[in-house]
Order: sequence, then structure tokens, then C-alpha cells
Amino acid sequence: MTQSPNHLLIIDTYLLPRDFYHELANELPGLFILTFDDHGEKVGLPVLGIMNPGLGADQILYPGRWKPFSAIGPEYMPLPEECLQTGPHPRMSDQDRQEYPQNILLVMGASDPERQTERLTRILLAMTGSFHLHVVAGPHYGPPEALTALCASDQRARLHIAPKDFHRLAASCDLAIVGAGLTVAEMLHLGVPVVALALADNQMPTANGLEQRNLGVNLGRFDQKDDCQLAHEISRAMAMPERIREMAARGRGLFDGQGASRLAAHVLSAWLRYQGKHSSTDAVVSAYRQAFVHPEPYRKVLWGSAEGMENRYALALEILGSVQGETWLDVGSGTGDFFIYAVKKNQMPSIYCGVDLTEELTRYALERCTQIADIGTKFCCQDFMQPVPGEPFSLVTCLGVLQNCGVGLKKAVARLAELVAPGGRVLVSTKNLDWQAFDEPACIPCPEHLWYRTAQLREAFAGAGLEDIRITGYEPRSGRLLPAREAHSVFVSAERRSND
Repeated sequence: MTQSPNHLLIIDTYLLPRDFYHELANELPGLFILTFDDHGEKVGLPVLGIMNPGLGADQILYPGRWKPFSAIGPEYMPLPEECLQTGPHPRMSDQDRQEYPQNILLVMGASDPERQTERLTRILLAMTGSFHLHVVAGPHYGPPEALTALCASDQRARLHIAPKDFHRLAASCDLAIVGAGLTVAEMLHLGVPVVALALADNQMPTANGLEQRNLGVNLGRFDQKDDCQLAHEISRAMAMPERIREMAARGRGLFDGQGASRLAAHVLSAWLRYQGKHSSTDAVVSAYRQAFVHPEPYRKVLWGSAEGMENRYALALEILGSVQGETWLDVGSGTGDFFIYAVKKNQMPSIYCGVDLTEELTRYALERCTQIADIGTKFCCQDFMQPVPGEPFSLVTCLGVLQNCGVGLKKAVARLAELVAPGGRVLVSTKNLDWQAFDEPACIPCPEHLWYRTAQLREAFAGAGLEDIRITGYEPRSGRLLPAREAHSVFVSAERRSND
């Protein structure tokens, strides 16, 4: 993996130990990892998001920090091509209602290690009725002799061992008794009414979701119901053809066959977001131009309060120690208030240059700041990715920019490293995805910003050739420096090697 050029990893397995994820995250902190999850078993792993297209996915309490990158819910369910190419079960006629069900499908997955196929076959064949029972033994079912003999004992039963035309067979049936796995989604897509039996813990969210969404009948866990209870609940489902067909119709609307396309589009969108490409520089400029109409400087730059903005500048100066005599480039200079605050604190750089994308903010800052200090102060309306007059500088600051600048993290930090002179310093503030509050499901990162893990930030700064990297959390409203885990925002300070 360390030699792999890939930057996105999607994991879909139960076989990897939890330690693997932690070791991978430590070795490659910038790797974008998504993993499939069934019933919350991946909670606590160092991944950026999960993909759970199950019926009960929305009932699982995932950490809030995963929300921006995760695909959760049955609308993302990918279905096999064979299922998609099979036509739906035909509508029920009046005669069908009178003779329901005519064809019952029984399938408990590919292997059925609990041998519920044989148990349910016995239960169904003990019922009266002229239905046809299609019993399916999956490709990994094991020795089928007992099941073969059981089906041979009743002319209503027919055994299908790993049938190649499974979905066509399923679509011909008007009731499916299945394990509460992926087969539930396939049957609902085909419009076949579903009665589901959970064969393991990881199938319970689907079984419960089926019931909660009123899409089918949930028999519960196989080892918590006796044969009489199962027979009673299956008989009751058979006795309500209209209702169970309505359930199947709703299910077909939910599993519409577009899940794979939605999932692929989501992964691509999440990947672009992770790279910082979720918004363009034009969109950034547009947002700040709209905000510029406000009279207060803090509202012009989309800050929550004047106090919070000033506290951020005070804490930045505390970390820097001094800007006295520096050649200072301020990326995303906005209203120029960082420079104004430094001058008020008797911190006078020898040269100050502010760059910002928004023309209105640049003119506003220039008018305010040239009246304060005559040190050749200048403001440039430009993208910092372009050549900046006077570069390199002994100090480069970039506060509140990386989370919404239309540039990927590594690319932006590499450019900041180019803008600073050998022996010079860089100070950045940005959003912290490692904030402990995001452990809670209800606390979700603001989707308007990009949020970064501290390990991801450290990797980007080190990769740009910067040294002495320090990450400190801060709270703008209270004006306190904090451990990174306790803060939603962080400062990252670093130095460029003097021998570069």
C-alpha cells in the first residue's frame, strides 16, 4: 500500500481485523478510506465514511464526522445486473387474489449454515393449499441430500440447486420467503412480496427496516421463533394478498435499480470534496460578494461575530510571538483586520501584502489599512496560486481559507510552502474533523466547509517540505487555545528549512 499511487480505498469485507484499519491510517494518514457496513460494526474505525445501503441503515448511530462522506440508506443499494435485466412480477389478477399464493419462493442465501431452508420447507409443506413451492439451495449450501428427499416427498415442492436463472424464477413467484440479506432488495425490486427471516445479527437491521418501512413481513431471528410461530406468521402473510402486494409495490419504488449509479456518483462527489474540489473559486467569490453588503467587517467575511474574529487574530499572534519586522503575506486577507489588529498591538511588519479573491474586499481593506501604516502596504486581488509580487516572504499566514478556497489541501499547502522564504514561517487556521464532539451522531460538520483530520494536515505540511509542524486547537468565541481534540478549529504552524 505504501507504494500504491491510489489515494482512495474502498473496503468491503469482514475479514480484516480492526488493527488493520488503525495501522493503515497511521501509515497513510492522508488516504481516503470508505468502508461498507451492515449493522454498525465499523463504528470506531479511522475511516472517513461508510456505505450502508441497507433498509435499516438510518437507525444506526454513526459518528457525525462521517456524514459528509457517507452513503447511508436503501436508495444507494446496488443490484446485480441479472436482477436489473429481469422484468418485474406481473400485476395480480382477481383470480390470483382468490388463489394466492400460487408460487412461493424459498431461499435462505448462498450457504444457509443454519439449515433454515430445510426447516422452512417442512413448515410450508405441512400447510394445506395448492401452491407450488420453489426451494432454492445456494451455490454453497452443502450436501443437499436431506433437502432433496424432503422436496421429493411432496409434489408441490421443487428443488433448484444454484439456478442460473434465479431472478427469472423469483419474478415468476408471488411470494418470497427469504433470509434478511441482499435478497430482500432484489425481491422488492422485482415486485415480489417478501417475508424475511434474519439468519444472523447483521441481518437484523434489514429485517427491522422492512417492518418499519411497511415493505414486507419480518419473521425476526431464526433462533427466537419456534416452528409454530413461524407457521402462524407465514400463514397470516398468505392471507392478506392485497396488503402484501402493496408493500411490494412500495419496495419496488424504493429499490428502483438506480442505486449503483447513485452510489458511484456519491463516491465521486465525496472524493472531489476530500480533494477540495467541491466548490470553485468563482463560487467562493460570489459568496463573499454577497456578504460584502453588510456594514460590519466580520459579516463581510462570513464570521459569526466580531469578538470571534478578533479572538482568532489575538490567538494567531500569540502563537507567532511577533510579526515585528517580518515581510508578511496574508493569504485571504479579507477586510485587512488581521493587519489592523497587529498594528494596534505594536506589531509592525517591514512589508505587508494581503491577497484576496474578492475585488470589493481588496479595495475596502486597502482604504482602511493605508491610513494606518505607511510601510508599502498593498492588497492584491488575485488567487494565491498565481505568482504574488514580492514572493517569497518571511511570514505567510492563511487564516480560515483552506476549508473553502476551491483548492485541494496538498496543492494549497505546497503553494504556501513556495511562498515562504527559507527559514520563514507559515501559520494556517482551518476546520478540525477530529473534534471530539463529532463522535456523537447528532454533531455533524457544517457541509459548507471542508474539514480535515490532524494527521491529514500534518502529512500535507510535511509533504510540502515544512518542518517543526505544530497543531493547536482554539475556540474563537472564548479566545482560548486548546488541545486539538477539544476544538472545532486548529492552527497549524510550521517552518521552511533554511537550507532549501
